[in-house]
Parts: sequence; C-alpha cells; structure tokens
Amino acid sequence: MPNNQKLKNARQLALEVLLAVAAEEAYSNLALSRVLNSNPALPPAERALLTELVYGTLRMQSTIDYILGCFVKQGLAKLPLKILLILRLGVYQLLFMERIPASAAVNESVKLAKRYGHQGTASLTNAVLRNVERQRQSLPWPEAASQPAEYLAAVGSHPLWLVQQWLARFGFAETQALCEFDNQPAPYTLRVNTLKSNREEALARLQNAGAAAEPLELAPEGIVLAAAKGAEAQLRELLAQGVLYPQQVSSMLAAHVLQPQPGSRVLDVCAAPGGKTTHLAALMQNQGEIVALDLHEHKLRLLQENAARLGISCIRTQAADSRDLSMLPEGWADYVLADVPCSGLGVLRSRPDSRWRKQPAISAEIAPVAYAILQAAAGRLRPGGVMLFSTCTISEQENEGNLARFLAENPNFAPESIEFAPQLFGGAASLQALPQRHGIEGFFYAKLRRLS
Repeated sequence: MPNNQKLKNARQLALEVLLAVAAEEAYSNLALSRVLNSNPALPPAERALLTELVYGTLRMQSTIDYILGCFVKQGLAKLPLKILLILRLGVYQLLFMERIPASAAVNESVKLAKRYGHQGTASLTNAVLRNVERQRQSLPWPEAASQPAEYLAAVGSHPLWLVQQWLARFGFAETQALCEFDNQPAPYTLRVNTLKSNREEALARLQNAGAAAEPLELAPEGIVLAAAKGAEAQLRELLAQGVLYPQQVSSMLAAHVLQPQPGSRVLDVCAAPGGKTTHLAALMQNQGEIVALDLHEHKLRLLQENAARLGISCIRTQAADSRDLSMLPEGWADYVLADVPCSGLGVLRSRPDSRWRKQPAISAEIAPVAYAILQAAAGRLRPGGVMLFSTCTISEQENEGNLARFLAENPNFAPESIEFAPQLFGGAASLQALPQRHGIEGFFYAKLRRLS
C-alpha cells in the first residue's frame, strides 16, 4: 500500500477497514473511526461512501458470499483474503447501491484487485462481478418453502444457526421481518443532556443550521437525526459541549424505567461507557451519588471523560468484577441498574459485524455470568429499593429464564409495574422489546422492588 494517504479513495479505505475486521478481529466502528480520523481531507461524499461500503458490506456478508459462491468455482476459502473482500465490496455496490453504475462498481473493483493482487486476480474479479451483474435476476436461491432456514440465512444475511433459533421461536414471517430490521441502517439518535439544555433548544439549533432533526416519541430527551448536511459543524459543537450524547432509543428508556430521584444513591454494575449512567445522573439533576463499576479501567476512563463533558460530578467510578460487590455495604443503594453482559442479539442492526462473531452457545455461556451479577447487585439494594434488570438481547435464556430463576430464588423481591411509556410497556413489570414487533432495538427490561 502507498504511504500517501491522500491517494486513497473511499473504496481503498473501505478495504482497509474490512481487512482489519476480518484479519485482526477489529470492531468495525472503531476501525472505521480510525480510518476517518487519519484521513481528515477526505471529502464528505467520500466519507459517506466509505461508511456505507463498510457497514453495508458487513451487514449483507452472507448474502454476498452466497452469491459469490455461485460464481467462484474454486470456492471462497481458497481466495486471498484481500481479493475476497474486494469481491464483497463489488457485489455490494452492484446489488445494493443503485446510484453507483455497474460499470463503475466493476471497474473500481478490478483496479483494487490489480493494486492488491496481480493480473490473474484482477481478471477473476472482472469475470465474477460481470457474471453477477448479468445473472442477478436469476440467482439460484434456496426454496423458501422447503428450506426456510437456508433461504432466510442467504437472503436475510444472518448466521444459519441464529435463523434456525428464530424460526423455532417466531415462525417464518417474524424471522424474515427481524432479519430485514437488522439489515437497515440504524438511525442516528441523540439524547439531549438536560443538565445543559432541553430538547426544544437543541432541536432549534440543529434545524436552524439545516439539519433534518425530529423529536423521538418514546424518549422525552431523544432526537433522531435523518441528515446533518450543512449542520455538521453545529452537531460537532453540541456534542463537544456536552449538550448532546449519541444513544439508542432502547438504551434511553432504561433510566426512565428505573427513575432514580435526586439525592438518591445508585449502583450501576456494568456502567461503561456511560450512556445510561450519565442519563441517570441527568434525571437525578446531578444530586446524590452514583457508583459506576466496570471490569476495565480504560472503559471507565471513557465514562469519566463523558461525564466531565456532560457536566456531571455525582458519578464515582471503580474497576471491579460485579460478581463480587463486597466493596459496598449490603443495602447501600436506593436504586440498582443491572444492565448485565449479554449476547447482544437485540442490537445487530447497529453492530453490523457482530452477528458473524457470535456462536450458537453464546447465550448458554453468558447467562450464568449475568445471573451472578444480578444476584450480587440485589444484595446491595436496600429494602424498599428498586432494581432494573436489563439487557440488549432477545435471548429467552438470558432474559426471561434468568428473571424466572431470580424471582424463584429471591422471594424478597417482587415485580414492579413500569409506569413510563405506557404505549410500549403497558404498565407491565417486564418487557422483551422485539425489533420486528416494536420497531426498536431488542432490549429487555424487568423492574423489581426489594420487599425486605
């Protein structure tokens, strides 16, 4: 590769990011951020193209690989990794980016194959992509009726084992809708930091600068940003000032479900990077004390930076394994947020590479860890206090299973009605938000009160 970064265009840089994800197991969002930050002169249109190429190719990876498997006679496993990634980028442009002419998608991919391979791999790239373009309307997909799992895994670009689980639980139509939800770009949502501003003021500043911004229905501080064209400087300023904080709507709901009061003591057992923690602090008007724990010091430093930018002083951080909370007296907390480790199967839309990292046993492996944290956290809650058990997964084993076990083993805890957002929660004590039914990321919430 040339050392001169200015020579690299969006497709070259997308290849770099995908290579880091595939070869180094880098997280796509972090790898993409590094590339964007190291190429500040990249024009806005190229930055947008780079972002779509990375996330889109990762989302549709198994669909793309199924298509490539129809045309690469020697099999994908025998291809050099860079050539496989170039082919994936090319197919994504051909089939999922209508504004890019097919000739450009093919020719630019061939240029990359020459740059990072040789004449033979360039000829292969050219032949495969031209065949994909010619035969795109007659691809031999699995039969939906006789092979529903194979069909949805190929067309819906999800691991076969996961599709099989969802089919057994939800049936074909809902599984298809869930795959389709995950394959849409996640909206850019922001939480207004009410310690510094309010939603009306923040919306006005964004809209006056030309942004397409609207209020979120479910979260009173939430904003969805459809487009920031022309308002990028204003957005960066609001983020730097701590007026806005990027956060998914499902994540914003957690603090409102727990609803800690100003002056209270709160334990957040798995806090970093601090989206929910800082939201709790805002609802508490920065009055009281939040003990925020996380296993990793570097993640806590990020939480501290976020809190400082947001103008929050009531958070005390500590590195700890939350299965052992002996550093706090029993009954110390008025409120506990137990947003425990999980498989993350509810947020695949916003983490496009994560679906390919997960294995069938992930829920069985992580559910006991989450339960141990939940049990430890319960012991730090005072009688009469409230605990929120939450995850960002849709796994029954991790959610409903752990909740049922907890209530059976802790008769001094009882479900507590959730009064927030009745259009979503309906006053129930727990909810599994499902993307295909509720239109939001798949979070689980269970509100519990300690009786004695």
